[in-house]
Amino acid sequence: MTRLFIRFYLGVLFILITAWFVQLTVVRQRSDERNEGVVERALGGGLRMVREQLDQTPPGEMDAALQAIGQEFAYPVQTLDIDSGAFSNDERARLQQFDEIVFYSHNGANVATPLSNKQQIVSLGPLPSFVGPSQTDVIVGLGVILSLAALAIAVLLRPVARQLREVERTATAIAEGNLSARIDPQRVPKGKHLAHAFNSMADRMEALLRTQRELLQAVSHEFRTPLARIRFAIDLIGTAKTDEERRLRLETVDAATEELDQLVEELLSYVRMETTESPLELQSNTLSEAVETLMERQATLFPGIEFDVDQLKQNNIVVRADASGLQRVLGNLVDNACRFAKHRVRIRATREEGGIAIDIEDDGDGIPEADRPRVLQPFVRLDKQNDPGDHRGVGLGLALVNRIVTSHDGEIQIDTSDLGGCRIRTTWPD
Repeated sequence: MTRLFIRFYLGVLFILITAWFVQLTVVRQRSDERNEGVVERALGGGLRMVREQLDQTPPGEMDAALQAIGQEFAYPVQTLDIDSGAFSNDERARLQQFDEIVFYSHNGANVATPLSNKQQIVSLGPLPSFVGPSQTDVIVGLGVILSLAALAIAVLLRPVARQLREVERTATAIAEGNLSARIDPQRVPKGKHLAHAFNSMADRMEALLRTQRELLQAVSHEFRTPLARIRFAIDLIGTAKTDEERRLRLETVDAATEELDQLVEELLSYVRMETTESPLELQSNTLSEAVETLMERQATLFPGIEFDVDQLKQNNIVVRADASGLQRVLGNLVDNACRFAKHRVRIRATREEGGIAIDIEDDGDGIPEADRPRVLQPFVRLDKQNDPGDHRGVGLGLALVNRIVTSHDGEIQIDTSDLGGCRIRTTWPD
């Protein structure tokens, strides 16, 4: 991270220095061009007067005339041959047109114009230099500018470097196995959005890994019992003495296989809900119709249970939700109620402020208040449920219900029913 900061810092400084030199070169070039134009216009009249005077001077008196003219100017006056090498091709072309030009010699800037013969050039100069910053001034000024820029860049980059350093530290901790490592938003006040995004990613990753670990534990534990039943029944099939006894043992294998299939389906459903964010296909669902379809199956599985759904048929309430999700919630809750009920299960729905409340109640023993928050967590079963002779499951039914309802921005509450057992209320937004 420090190398990245230094590399970025030096890169910005290099860009600033390059930009400064480019600007300096352009400004100097433009200044020289403008200064040359100013000199040509300022000294053009004097040059023409000198040219006219020299054109009228006999060749033998040229040196005396130059000396006399030089006394009138503050800089030397001399004549040069146009082919002396002092002029470039462009300058010679301009001189051929009787233009006044500025040219540079080793002594400095000069201004020149041709005599009438176009072979000799009268030159004034070197001219006094224009006042400008010295090399020391330029170096000092550049140093001050770069120092201020370096300080400003350091101040601006420090929060960014701190944020990246915190991300690096936390990512390294997670990679080393500390899945609970998170970025403290207070340590990066200017990068709270980055911290929250990273922490959300870490929470999601931790949840996925925890789900995977719990799934493996549940699979290894829950599959043991039906597999043992299958193995035992297969061993007994060979010793069956009658076809009826053999049929009963095959039914035992089939029941254990169906239990395995249900376990796999429930586990995969939970993993799918926990690890994917599928978009909800919201649609209007008539609650009485959804429950009626559900009752046909439950009445067959639990013939001794009385179902009270009259209130639903009278109200004809419509719930806007994902059809498969709503059916899964109702199916899991009604199935749980039937498993733990003694004689009666009641399903009711009411329209409340901001949503629809669906109550599923039974007359069983209910869920102790201390255990109600726990049963909504995955792979949690109460002691009674852990009894091998009691109700099957891996503790994912209510966890799936909670996940589906939450994805609809709804709520789930566990309470005591006036029937004596448990009442589970799910609230669905309009």
